[in-house]
Amino acid sequence: MRADELDRAYVLLSQTITRVPAERHELFLSRLVLLLLAEHPGLDSALTAIGQAEQALDEPAAAPVS
Repeated sequence: MRADELDRAYVLLSQTITRVPAERHELFLSRLVLLLLAEHPGLDSALTAIGQAEQALDEPAAAPVS
């Protein structure tokens, strides 16, 4: 995905999550992740993505890609 496409996805995700009631954020994000994982070519790719997401939690927050 190109940087401009990633930025558009980020904006839509941000807008969508503001419309989701706070008590359903976790459910929404879990469902989104499962749908995205279903697009991965295999288990190894999905496990790598999960590991990368976990590692990102230890890094300082980055500004959105523009």
